[in-house]
Amino acid sequence: MKFRKMAMLFACLTAVATACGGNDNTDNGNRQVDKEQPAAVGTEPITLNIFQTISTARTQEWFDTTYGSLIKAKYPHLTLNFIPRGPGQTEKELVATGQSIDIMMVSQSQTFSSFIDYRLQADLSDLIKTYKYDLTKLYPTTLDIQKAISGGEAIYGLPVIMNAAPFFYNKDLFDKFGVPYPNDNMTWDDIYEVAQKLTRTEGGVQYRGLVMNSTLSVEKNQMSLSYADSKTHKALADEGWKRWTELMTRFYKIPGNEVDLATISGAAQTNLFAKDKIAAMYASPGNPGLTTWDMNWDMIAFPSFPEAPGIGPQATPTYLYIPGTSKHRDAAFRVIQYLTSEEVQMIRSKLGDGSVLQNESIRKSFGIDVPQYKGKNINAVVPKQYAKPMAQTPYNAIVQKQYIAAFDQVATGKKDVNTALREAAELANKEIASAKQAEK
Repeated sequence: MKFRKMAMLFACLTAVATACGGNDNTDNGNRQVDKEQPAAVGTEPITLNIFQTISTARTQEWFDTTYGSLIKAKYPHLTLNFIPRGPGQTEKELVATGQSIDIMMVSQSQTFSSFIDYRLQADLSDLIKTYKYDLTKLYPTTLDIQKAISGGEAIYGLPVIMNAAPFFYNKDLFDKFGVPYPNDNMTWDDIYEVAQKLTRTEGGVQYRGLVMNSTLSVEKNQMSLSYADSKTHKALADEGWKRWTELMTRFYKIPGNEVDLATISGAAQTNLFAKDKIAAMYASPGNPGLTTWDMNWDMIAFPSFPEAPGIGPQATPTYLYIPGTSKHRDAAFRVIQYLTSEEVQMIRSKLGDGSVLQNESIRKSFGIDVPQYKGKNINAVVPKQYAKPMAQTPYNAIVQKQYIAAFDQVATGKKDVNTALREAAELANKEIASAKQAEK
């Protein structure tokens, strides 16, 4: 908590300094908004510090290839200082040393731990108004998530990439066992029946009907179940968690598809499908490096529940945030505005990034510049409708940890569902109480 207080003090002092020094396109600190036209874009040389918190694998080369070259071509007067996450360059260390950050790239699930916990959030509504940013072009769920995070109408960031949400299958195994390929209109009950048919032993090899990344599947669950209640912060309070757990762990009860605490891990499940090629179907809402798969794969829309046909997983966008401590808010916003433009979103969609725009031509262009996607069912990438987002609380990570442990206990047959969920809720609630006490 000492660090959090220090971060708060740093944020306040920097914000005051920023207000005194003025921002781009301001007049003595008073922002002038033209009601008819977007504010003019300055061309004075500016250095923007851009920090991504998602992965240590995102290097300078990754940034230049993905976004940097596009930004430089659009705004040649900008100098881009990309700060890759790594030793000595974590959120905690950058804030502690007073490093100025103008844009932060943060996943939805990391927003509290990597952004809000350091008191870096600031409402972008003034910039959205100043530059006449059209929010209606975005998938509504991306804004719903932001409002849930802020607990009001504030928007701290805009999405730059949307998670893909298809369901994968190995065509060769379906052919091998004479089972018809799955289709885009299947329910989880349909998939269960298919998984039973494809879980079999042949030639001394145990084939599995379905493997899954349970962490991703539950984080994006189609029932919109929340880890913690938005008001009380009670863990796993929704009774729907029992049904969800029973429906998803039943796949691991199929004889021959059983798991232990080692083989149920996300990495192990992925390897059974992509490396060992002994799993017929793979549920992992996201883009799990499939361009490297050396197999005859395809995809269908994520299976749905009978009571919610066509409802796919929840969206988990990656957001671009402008910290309240930024000294170049306007320039940073114009960069974000450009990265969410149709021009850039089309470029990235063709390269296999899920677009944040409700644009049919961009959606249909997904992956056309990626050889591995040729002939694949591209329509499966984006669900007909994203599920409503779960409650966004500072304690989701705590509950997620306990729930996944409970899920694994049920899936491996070590505990019944009622006992596992009750104990998980009790442990999570204790941790939440301790976290709240530490915040005082």
